[in-house]
Amino acid sequence: MPCYRCGRVQEDPPQGKPSPWARAVIGGEQVLVCPVCQTEHPAWLDEAQRCPRCGYPKLAIKLGFIVCTKCGYDRELSGEGA
Repeated sequence: MPCYRCGRVQEDPPQGKPSPWARAVIGGEQVLVCPVCQTEHPAWLDEAQRCPRCGYPKLAIKLGFIVCTKCGYDRELSGEGA
């Protein structure tokens, strides 16, 4: 999946290292944001959907559910842009 902002293709991180790419849900779709765009365009988070429980903006879509990667809250992905 390419970067939501610039289209850069994600590369695998070195073995044993976490990916520096950010994951979010924008408009009901899972997106990735590369490390460069995270730094150069920090306002990208303003577009991201937020967890209704804790307000965290870095959500993920897993098996038809939107999941908060911070507090674990989940809800079913619905057709209205969740």
